[in-house]
Order: sequence, then C-alpha cells, then structure tokens
Amino acid sequence: MMAGSYEQWRSRTGIAPVAAVFFSPYRRTRETAELLADAIQPERLEVLEALAPGARPESFTEEQFDANRHVILVSHQPFVSQAISYWADDATLAPLAPGGYSALEVLSLQRGGVSPLRHCPYPRAVIYEDSV
Repeated sequence: MMAGSYEQWRSRTGIAPVAAVFFSPYRRTRETAELLADAIQPERLEVLEALAPGARPESFTEEQFDANRHVILVSHQPFVSQAISYWADDATLAPLAPGGYSALEVLSLQRGGVSPLRHCPYPRAVIYEDSV
C-alpha cells in the first residue's frame, strides 16, 4: 500500500509524523482516510466539510489547520490535482491517479505558497526519489 511507502520515505527524510488526516464527508474518502489512519496512526482523524466535491483551492488558508503540523487531506478529483498545481504554482505536475499522493511543504495556502517534496501521481509506479 502507498501508505507504507510514504511512511518509509517520511521516516528517511526526517519529516514529522502525520498529526491529522482530514477527509471529505463522502464514503470513499472516509474509507481511504481510515486505511491511512490504520497505517500511519495520526493523532486526529476528522471530516472536513470544505473538502467535499466542488471545493476550490482559493478558499483554503493555512489558518484552517494547526500551524506547523503535518496533515493529510483526502478529497476528490479534480480538486486534489488542481489544488496541488495552484498552491505550487506549477501546471506541469501530473494529475493524481486514484491512490496517488503529493507531499507538500506549506508556507501558505495561496498560489506559489507550497513546494512539492515528493509527487507520486501513479500508485503502481515505484518511485525511489525523495523529491520532485
């Protein structure tokens, strides 16, 4: 599972453990979030209504999350890929396939406010790189 690969990468790079997993109010994201929580044991697992289909990257701010905390957002396409591209200000990042993920260092949740640390759009691809 991708969570195991992610957790190994996170450990090797010294990135703090996941503090919270937020997910949309829809069943599939809840199921995914619960699987992630089993694998990575975050402090919190919580529904976030703002991640429901129709979410817009422009409507998120870092104030919505605990400052300096490692969080995972589980949401829907096309929002996920659009948000990553918008926040990183990089239209060349491949859209995420189901099960893919992107680890981001967040300065602020505005255009250009994040730097991708690892972008893994295809879950079946084995990626050994520690950064994009």
